[in-house]
Amino acid sequence: MPTTTTAATTAVRATSGNDEKKNDIVELGRASRRDALVGVALASVVVGNRSRARAEEGEEAHVSDPASKDLSVAVRLTKYVDKSKYFELGYPSSWNVASKPGAEVLFKNPESKYSNIGVTVSPVTINSLTAFGSLSEIGEKLALAESKKESTVPGGVSVQSQMERVGAKSGATFYDYEYRLITTYGNKRIYTSVSITDSTLYILNAQVYETADPENPTEAQKSTDEANMELYRQIGATFDVSKRIFD
Repeated sequence: MPTTTTAATTAVRATSGNDEKKNDIVELGRASRRDALVGVALASVVVGNRSRARAEEGEEAHVSDPASKDLSVAVRLTKYVDKSKYFELGYPSSWNVASKPGAEVLFKNPESKYSNIGVTVSPVTINSLTAFGSLSEIGEKLALAESKKESTVPGGVSVQSQMERVGAKSGATFYDYEYRLITTYGNKRIYTSVSITDSTLYILNAQVYETADPENPTEAQKSTDEANMELYRQIGATFDVSKRIFD
């Protein structure tokens, strides 16, 4: 497996002076390339310096512990708030809060080196997801960006689910996706939540390698992989954005 896990960020920039859009795919990778956290930046280039967010103890929830064989064991979620970038989410209290170029914040599972959750925030030239595309259209762009990565096996991207939800506090529209990647480093599960509000693109991206043997998976392995995704679904449901939630 690689020492770091990369994901592509696809920028779709509105062409000034007309309605035509052109694709500007930017890969931010290991070493000389910045590590990005997900693949669908929908408009203009990120500008300005990124401020570091701060974690705050707050509301708690209970979800399945992906590291446990007993899926009834619960893990506490701690609320993380970034008042300068206007977003919040819950993350497992045992995870480490870190920073990484290209991300506002990165949460790392100390028990699993390749399990992490990141949030990116970018100014854009449109003010809604629907102005860019439908749920399925953006899902296809995500899958296409992942399929173009060198480590992805041809035909190795499959969207497992996609849904639209509304932020509990903000009322903002989110598109949530789960997809599976077959790569030369192993198989991965990805959870992505995307929203555009206040002319700002917000992306939450969570990823983890599968534990299941591709040839002969055990029930315990499959249960662990499903528990990982259930954890990410629970975290994704807490992801909310907009200045309105801080008024």
